[in-house]
Amino acid sequence: QLSMEVFDQGINPFTLTRSIAAYERTIISANSRYDQFLAGQIDLSQEEEAGRELFFSEEIGCGSCHTGVLLTDFAYSNVGQYNSYSDPGRERITFDENDIGKFKTPSLRNIEYTAPYFHDGSFETLEEVIDFFATGGSDHMNKDPRLSAFSINDEEKEQLIAFLKTLSDPYLLINP
Repeated sequence: QLSMEVFDQGINPFTLTRSIAAYERTIISANSRYDQFLAGQIDLSQEEEAGRELFFSEEIGCGSCHTGVLLTDFAYSNVGQYNSYSDPGRERITFDENDIGKFKTPSLRNIEYTAPYFHDGSFETLEEVIDFFATGGSDHMNKDPRLSAFSINDEEKEQLIAFLKTLSDPYLLINP
């Protein structure tokens, strides 16, 4: 059993989570269309560029949490997904009620390949995620103040999804 060889113990929550984390650290996404765009190697399509502008716009504000090369601020935030959380999120670690419902901002790298979305997998599609954020979420006491409702039409939603797909590295699909 490999778990015994590596960890000197059988399969358990500790060895399982460490094994998954070690595997995830081997997944490197560095050649997406967005990477190529940032490097000046390609131009985004009109649809992708319009989606990029929406993503980083003040109105929609995705870029306020999804920042930097990995498109995450590495912070813990409550996005108002629920009024009452069955999984307390960060509060489970800190025992601070101000952390109820806070989860680490995920990287958006390879988002096209990582459904379902959110900490509990409650959203199956990017369309559902955008629709949720457009509502502004619940009024949970810990909801991040950067989140508020916004209007988005079907064309803009398609543009935003086209941009999000530029964050995925198709090389990973053919070379696992």
